[in-house]
Amino acid sequence: MKVFVTGSTGLLGSTLLRLASPKYILGASYNINKLVPNISCTYYHVDITDQQLVQNAFRKFNPGVVIHTAALATPDYCDKHQDEAWLVNVEGTKNIINACKKQNSILVYVTTNGVYNGKNPPYDENSIPKPIDFYGKTKHEGEKLVQNSGIPFIIMRLITMYGWNNPKERQNPVTWLLYILGKNKTPVNMVNDMYNNFLFVESAAEAIWKAINKRKIGESFNIAGKDCISRYDFSKEIARVFGLDKSMIYPVTSDFFKNFVPRPKNTCFDTGKMKKILNVNPLSIKNGLTLMKKNNLAHDIWREIV
Repeated sequence: MKVFVTGSTGLLGSTLLRLASPKYILGASYNINKLVPNISCTYYHVDITDQQLVQNAFRKFNPGVVIHTAALATPDYCDKHQDEAWLVNVEGTKNIINACKKQNSILVYVTTNGVYNGKNPPYDENSIPKPIDFYGKTKHEGEKLVQNSGIPFIIMRLITMYGWNNPKERQNPVTWLLYILGKNKTPVNMVNDMYNNFLFVESAAEAIWKAINKRKIGESFNIAGKDCISRYDFSKEIARVFGLDKSMIYPVTSDFFKNFVPRPKNTCFDTGKMKKILNVNPLSIKNGLTLMKKNNLAHDIWREIV
């Protein structure tokens, strides 16, 4: 089967390609950076906001499945650049949907815990989305477009992920902290009143590939790790596993960050369906960080950021 991945140089996209079964013929899009070494894959330079570029790439590759990971995913940036965020996250998704229709492709739409307001955790697949920031609103709009598209789809809601990212791409909570504490030796303030069950990116990729293999068409899955903890406690565990100075991490409430867009306070997921249907067991923070540290990508990327 041919599988096409949008956003191939991002944390999730690059991990999906790296962990793909050899039985799949892989295609992928990138917009600015192209860096996924040692992977047999056909790459297409595609801006998903350009309908013609999307359709041309899909027509040439003819995917059976499309995994749509590309998005603008920083809440503060999306709030300040709402037209751009809507163009990428909503209009771009429309272009992906239309191209899938033409090629009769299954669409796996990757979305976020940001579609929930954080007031009634834990969230399962039947919880009603009520986003509180513009980023969450664009992703919820994308969910609705996919659900009403008439094409075969799977929706994967992923909570905040961590792992070894391409150094040219956006950092995640772990690589950001490694850079700040490991290289700059700069004290950091981390919120102690916002919670989620942080997700190792390899677990996210495992869940997506299993949903495809099991052909869970029309289903949605909330994917997360095991431990529902604050960003402050998560940061302390990162420091412990990677041998950094925990005393440089200070707890603050979310009100401390006056210029940030308000985030949901607690979007921890109920992972029961993930475990039962996909047979994916959520990793503890300790185990996920330990696996990340042992990963064979660690040496090269650590050298880039520390």
